[in-house]
Amino acid sequence: MSRFNPHFPNAAEVFDAADKFKQRCLLDQESLFLDGQTLWTAEHFQALIDNYVKQPDVGDGGFCDKLKGGARQGIYRLTHAAFCCVC
Repeated sequence: MSRFNPHFPNAAEVFDAADKFKQRCLLDQESLFLDGQTLWTAEHFQALIDNYVKQPDVGDGGFCDKLKGGARQGIYRLTHAAFCCVC
């Protein structure tokens, strides 16, 4: 697939960022933002399950509204990353 797109002059940077994400997060299982820190562990996912899956926020507002309202303690970095990528 070509990295050149005349309609999107920053396409090469987007492809480079996607490659970096793939290598660091999916293959190396490390943080995209924090060098040398492994975030994709069973322990961290258990924290997500305990704090979000088992305790859903069923209040008013959508995902981004609730995320802007404040992240629960212990999972701040992950929610911050989600906020940067989604909202």
